[in-house]
Amino acid sequence: MAIISPAQISDGTTIDAEDVNNPINTIANEFNGNIDNNNIKTAAAIDGAKLADTSITTAKIADGAITAPKIASLAVNTTTISNPYKFSVYRSTSQSVSGATKILWNTEDYDTNNNFTGSTYTVPVTGFYAFTAKGDITNAGSLQQRMFMSLYKNGSEIRRGDDTTAAGTSNIPVTSNLTAFVSLTAGDTIDVYCFTSGGLTFTAGSVANYFMGYLISQT
Repeated sequence: MAIISPAQISDGTTIDAEDVNNPINTIANEFNGNIDNNNIKTAAAIDGAKLADTSITTAKIADGAITAPKIASLAVNTTTISNPYKFSVYRSTSQSVSGATKILWNTEDYDTNNNFTGSTYTVPVTGFYAFTAKGDITNAGSLQQRMFMSLYKNGSEIRRGDDTTAAGTSNIPVTSNLTAFVSLTAGDTIDVYCFTSGGLTFTAGSVANYFMGYLISQT
């Protein structure tokens, strides 16, 4: 912005409207459209109430401009942070399991972004995810039976839970727990399989079995 130096009027000089309007118009023309970062003093403070709603957008904030010291204490809290990517499901009825069998989850506790469909979770955004699953099986016979839960990504096993063996006693439940933290890309599909070495029954109910997950972070 240019330096404005209006001419001084001498005592006794007769003035008219033009003598007043010209300096004012000069000032107005300099201000209109010319106020930028270079014209604001470093020590100047702009009251938040003077800023129009939505005038500051993400695109207008320079990378790295907001640092931890510039965030007021308690300004970021559980009320202002939301994670829409989380789900919890279970199987409400028993399911026969033999070999590697995909578990058909048929009841949702919640699915906050509607990404769980047809027993499969489809990853909504690229990032790091946490998953946990639990399954109980009942050994219907007297043979020792092997059992474990597995997490599958895009049709391939990527994590395996507890590898357990049922005692050779009829109707004794065996449990496998699975926990995984994985890096995923938007569009990846996640399923849970249960492996058994024989024909067994996957126990029904949200206490006996479940599958849940959530986005940890996108970076």
